[in-house]
Amino acid sequence: MNAQKLRTSSLDDIAPTITFFPRLQLASLCEVSGSTIDRYRNDLIEAKVSRFEWQFYGGGYDRESAECMWQYAQLIKMMRVALAKQMISSHMEEFWRNYGQKNR
Repeated sequence: MNAQKLRTSSLDDIAPTITFFPRLQLASLCEVSGSTIDRYRNDLIEAKVSRFEWQFYGGGYDRESAECMWQYAQLIKMMRVALAKQMISSHMEEFWRNYGQKNR
């Protein structure tokens, strides 16, 4: 999948005037839990994503880092849906085959 095709919006669309995003505010905007936003942060640090920086003492993200998190959250959501759609037929065939064998 082309990442450009997956991009649906930016933080400019939902929070155009905010310059600093506290951790839980960003989690809420991304519609994920605090622990998930922490996992995403660690993923982006590990991947050395350009313009991403975690401000530990500030407890949040500047605009550019928040945009990285927002885009990552959107990509994760879309990729899960795409992957699920790809896998559902073969998964259900195997499930029903195994289910039928157990219930004979």
